[in-house]
Amino acid sequence: MTHRQYPVLALLTMLGAGAIGMPAAADESDLLRRIERQQQTIDAQDDRIDRLERLIETLVQEPAPVPAPVADPAPAPPSTQDPAPVATSDQPTAQERGEDDPFAGVAAAKVKGYNPERSFFGPLPRLRSDDGQYSFGIGGLLQTDAGIYSQNAQGPAAQSLAGDLGSGTNFRRAILFVNGVFLKDWIWAMVYDLADTGETVIEGLRTAMVIYRGLGPWWILIGQQNTGIGLDASTFSTTRTFMEDAQHTGSFAASPGSPAIGVATLYRENSQFIRLGLLGEPAESTGTGDEGWGIHARYAWAPVAERTRALHLGISGYWRKPGGIGYASDPELRIDNALLVDTGQISRVDDYYHVGLEAALVHGPYSIQGEYGYVGVNRKNSAIEPAFGDLGFNGYYVQASYFLTGESRNYYPRFAAFWRVNPKNDFSLSKGTWGAWEVGVRYSTLDLDDDIDNLAGGGVRGGVAENFTFGVNWYLNAFVRAQLNYVHADVDNLSDTGLSEGEVFDAIAARMQVEW
Repeated sequence: MTHRQYPVLALLTMLGAGAIGMPAAADESDLLRRIERQQQTIDAQDDRIDRLERLIETLVQEPAPVPAPVADPAPAPPSTQDPAPVATSDQPTAQERGEDDPFAGVAAAKVKGYNPERSFFGPLPRLRSDDGQYSFGIGGLLQTDAGIYSQNAQGPAAQSLAGDLGSGTNFRRAILFVNGVFLKDWIWAMVYDLADTGETVIEGLRTAMVIYRGLGPWWILIGQQNTGIGLDASTFSTTRTFMEDAQHTGSFAASPGSPAIGVATLYRENSQFIRLGLLGEPAESTGTGDEGWGIHARYAWAPVAERTRALHLGISGYWRKPGGIGYASDPELRIDNALLVDTGQISRVDDYYHVGLEAALVHGPYSIQGEYGYVGVNRKNSAIEPAFGDLGFNGYYVQASYFLTGESRNYYPRFAAFWRVNPKNDFSLSKGTWGAWEVGVRYSTLDLDDDIDNLAGGGVRGGVAENFTFGVNWYLNAFVRAQLNYVHADVDNLSDTGLSEGEVFDAIAARMQVEW
């Protein structure tokens, strides 16, 4: 018996009981009015029950799957492609449980189907074993750059040794990425950059590592990997606000050799990120001497890590024994690969170290980010050589950005870095939607001069650079982005003979980026 039959049964019982004691001369019209009023009451109850049923169905209904755009990146360089099909079964898929994308974590599993804002592996269909213990996937990245330079020598042009910067186009990155999971607790990944192979094939190898995740929140990374120093350097190139990282970030993080072969441990729980590693040099390094090695560490804390609000604080650094060491930077564009500030190879190094501070704040469409870094170089002296003094270099940047279309930068505490932006409305001419638009500004400085008046005593003239960068980002969808950067740079530098090598220049560059 349904709930709607109870009022009808009650009515019939009432009418039957009334009929037993009703006089034969009862007013028939009065009975009809009573029946009509009772029917109206029943109809009203039915309407109310219908509304309650619809409300209950709405409350218990599972949220509709979020449609995914076109692709997703991969580790050091992400990847992209069409979204995986949305599950129609009541049982969650391996991807929804986070098992097929172990980097994504619980946050990605809360949304049925592929979640580009949280997923690490690309959305290309993956090969999976029936028991869920093995999977294999591929992905890639293409970044095409074009730019023009306008420059002026600093000081009297006749005395300047500054070279001309070449305008043109290039493939900044052309990456292929393969990855897999086996026996559930093991992950492997290989990343190769076809646009930067150098003189030997192995120079294009960016990542080649195995990860063991069978120790709870602690993961073990073995092989060639990112050195994990600093916020901007730890953020994938596909998700940075500007085309290139800031001067001191790239120089201090990468100069010892990045990526590098070694072993590291990773902890990512309770709003904290810890990475500690023993790292050597890149696989491409060759030579007759001993390779450099060192201890690299990074700690980050995100007391606020919501979807549109984040507060990130961190510290990172390394201590290393050489190999050889030198610090240099390009003008935050790589159309021309010229290094405008450069210490060259620093001689008689005993050991060296780096300490960096980092912070970021996201509040809705607004974001602020900054880092400071210091490098110290301890010299090796002997009784038979003139004493060389120790060296110190430093730099910092601060940047701000704003989304004109209301999105937010996507801080992801599992990486202690920023991840993909998924536009509220993908670009579509047929629908009249235009994706997401972001504007940004950055100031950076790098000082690679120390004891410049005592070159004979080990001083270094590396130069001082000051940069202003203005950028516009157009996110057509989560995996296709266009960038436009304007850079104004002022470089103050002297050669060892005292001639000017500095210059002031302006540059405009554009990038088209596609992940799959």
